[in-house]
Amino acid sequence: MHSNKYPSVSQVINCSTEAKIMSPVGKTQMLQSPAYERSDASQQSQYVFPYHYIPSLDNGHFSQHLYWSWGLHYLAAMQLVLDILAEEPFDTLIDVGCGDGRLLREVNRHFTGKRLLGVDYSSRAINLARAMNPHLDFECIDICADKLQQPAFDVVTLLEVLEHIPVDFVDDFVRAFADFQKSGGRLILTVPHKNKTLPTKHCQHFDSATLQKLLQPTYEIERIIFIDKTTRLFGRILHLLLANRFFILSNRCLLDLLYRIYRSRFFSCAELQCNGICLVARKK
Repeated sequence: MHSNKYPSVSQVINCSTEAKIMSPVGKTQMLQSPAYERSDASQQSQYVFPYHYIPSLDNGHFSQHLYWSWGLHYLAAMQLVLDILAEEPFDTLIDVGCGDGRLLREVNRHFTGKRLLGVDYSSRAINLARAMNPHLDFECIDICADKLQQPAFDVVTLLEVLEHIPVDFVDDFVRAFADFQKSGGRLILTVPHKNKTLPTKHCQHFDSATLQKLLQPTYEIERIIFIDKTTRLFGRILHLLLANRFFILSNRCLLDLLYRIYRSRFFSCAELQCNGICLVARKK
């Protein structure tokens, strides 16, 4: 039986009728209906993470999980920063080198009613931060060249940022973020230690002496915490338990147990054993 590849007159009429139904007026009526409002409220609540991007079928291999091997280490360092923030009241905070905005999201969750701002030179990072956190403020600026049109902040945070700054410009970078801050305000930062191998994406790593020398012209150093103990055996076992070629651990009780063991036994350590530094300072 012959089939015509072109639409018939009746099909064209039907399409035109459907187009009229979905005209702007029709959409407005639909959006205002109680049924749509109930459905949409449920759907909107799920738009906190792009979950449609989790499942994949790359080269015919099915997966429905995401795993970041550094996630436990990052989360523990971020929790340390939140604990330090809780020690002293503050009203305003700027996160320099905010990336995708995760720290600012957690600060907003734990400390409500604060004036918060995230800044980064990467427009791609800022676009992602805004998409993931539409209720928070982010600006794409080069802090060494651009001025903020905002009052000075009580707290400046930098998580894993200084190592990305070229050595010849790091002094200018420190002066730039210090200009955002009130006198007597706190600086909280984390950096990789020199004990850790320098990857191509980092310009330098630090030890306590070089970090203090860099900051002391502008800041009084209050505390240095050496974090992420180097333990090859435990680290290998930990990551094998969390994820391997056979499974990704998802049991909440076991995940909580591994996190508690890491935080209590393998997070804080001596400088000779650490992979990172957390520093707390106060602007002069």
